[in-house]
Amino acid sequence: MIKNRFTIEKMILGTCIANPHAWKYLFRYSGEENFIDGKCLAIIHAARTIINGGKGPERQSIRASTTGIDDKYLDKLGVFACDHTQFVECIKMLKNIPEGQLQIDENIQQRADQNPIPPKNSSAVTPVNTPSSTEQCQLIEGATAIDGFFQQLKEHPIPPVATGITALDNLLGGGMINGGLYILAANTGCGKTALALQIADAVANEDRSVLFISLEMDEYQLTARRLARAAKVSANHLIMHDLSEMEYVHIKQQLPILKQKRLVFNRPGAFTVSDIQALAGQVQNLRLVIIDYLGLLRSDQYCASRYEATTAISNELKVLARLLGVPVLCLAQLNRANAQRPDKHPILADLRDSGSIEQDADGVLLLYRPDMYSSSTTVLDNKAVAAKVECNLAKHRHGPTGKTTLAFKLPTGEFFTPQTREKLHEPN
Repeated sequence: MIKNRFTIEKMILGTCIANPHAWKYLFRYSGEENFIDGKCLAIIHAARTIINGGKGPERQSIRASTTGIDDKYLDKLGVFACDHTQFVECIKMLKNIPEGQLQIDENIQQRADQNPIPPKNSSAVTPVNTPSSTEQCQLIEGATAIDGFFQQLKEHPIPPVATGITALDNLLGGGMINGGLYILAANTGCGKTALALQIADAVANEDRSVLFISLEMDEYQLTARRLARAAKVSANHLIMHDLSEMEYVHIKQQLPILKQKRLVFNRPGAFTVSDIQALAGQVQNLRLVIIDYLGLLRSDQYCASRYEATTAISNELKVLARLLGVPVLCLAQLNRANAQRPDKHPILADLRDSGSIEQDADGVLLLYRPDMYSSSTTVLDNKAVAAKVECNLAKHRHGPTGKTTLAFKLPTGEFFTPQTREKLHEPN
C-alpha cells in the first residue's frame, strides 16, 4: 500500500497532538528538515519553540503560537493519530522517503489489520487502503474479464441486496448491487433513518451481517426504534418508558427475534471513511454498510470548505463500496431549496454541499412526504393511518429511473408497500 509523505506527516503530528509526550521522541529522532507540508512545519516549529522555552507543547499553546492553524485543522490532524508502534515506524520511514512516496512495511500493515479499531478515547485510525500505483497500472484483457465474470456467474453468483420492501426492490431492479454506492436523501423528519433501519433488519440474519454507522443517534435509540417497529408499538412510548402492559408483552416477544439478526452498531464519535473501513474489516459475512448520515462524516483530507470536504467524502465512499464489495447506503440531507419552489418534490440539485454525490452514486433515492408541506394540522398518531411517502429513484446507473409510493406509519416507524385497502393520509 502506497502512502504519500503528506499522510505520514499528518500521522506523526496527529499522534503528537493527541499525546504531547510524543513530541520528545519526535525531536530526538527527527526534525523540521524531514517535513515539507507548510502547516506541519509551522506546528513543529511552534512546538520546538515552546519546549525550548521550558513549557509543555500542549494543543492550546501550539494553536496560540501559530498563524493559520485553528482547532478545526488540529482536529483533522487528530484523526490521523496512530499507536506507538506505527508512530515509531512512521518517523523512521519519513527520513527515507524517495521522491515523496514510500512503501508501508508489511509488518506494520499486518499489525494494523489485526487491530484495526483504536482503543477507547483514542482517535487512531487505519487510513483507507487505495490501490497502489503498480496495481492501478495493470491491464486486464476484455476476454479475461469475460471469463472471470462468467466463472463467477456460474459458480459463485452473488445476488443484489434486497431492501425487503417490494415496491422499493422493484424500483431498484431487484435490489442494491454489490460494490455500489446508494444515497438515500430527504429533508429532516421524512423517515430516512426509519427506512434505513428497516432495510438493515431485512438484510441482517444469521448468515449475513449489516454494519450500521450512526453519527446522530446511539445504539439505544436505534434499538428502541427497531423494537417499536417489530412490535408495532409507539416508538415514543418505548423511548419515554411509557409502555402499556400489552405493549410491554409485545416488546418482549420481539427480543429473541431481533437478537438473531447480525446487526452491528458503532460507538459514538466523529468518523471518517477510513474509520468505517476499519470497522467493516471486523464484521464477518458483511453484506451491507449503512451510514447515517453523510453530512456528519469527516474527511480524511484537509479541506478548505465543506463543499470540498463533501466532494472528498463522496469519492471516498465510492472507493469504500468497491473495496468492500458490498453496497454502501449513505443517508443525506437536502438543502431545502425545494421548500422555496411551488413544486416541493426534491430533485438531484437539492443534494446538500456537493454535486459529486450525484456523480459518484450508483443510485440516488429521494423521499418526499406531501403532508410535511400541507397546511393541514392533522397529526398522524393513529396506527391505522399511514403517511404517503413518494420515493423517486432520480439516478440509477444500472437501470431505469422511476418513482413509487410507500406507506409510512409514524408511531411505529414502519415502511411498507401500500395496498388498495390501506388508508393513506392525503393532505389537501
